Amino acid sequence: MWLTPKLILIATFGTFLGIGGTMTPPIVFTIMTTYGLVQFYLQLLPSTISLVIECLNSLRRIQGFLLAEEINQTCITHNEYENNEPNAV
Repeated sequence: MWLTPKLILIATFGTFLGIGGTMTPPIVFTIMTTYGLVQFYLQLLPSTISLVIECLNSLRRIQGFLLAEEINQTCITHNEYENNEPNAV
């Protein structure tokens, strides 16, 4: 994996020379800098896609919870002996 960026640069410079371009320091520096920036952001892409998918899944679950029907309060019973003691924090 560490060799891939170097192979891409070699292929790019070989193609550039193959079509008749001349390599000058500004051209080489610009291409190497651009590939460095693109490589950095492409390394972040898989984790970004994963986070977006997890976020969408969470939003779907929250929406399902908020749109769910309310609990029928008539089915809930309380034990009358639990209310004798004061509530403590």
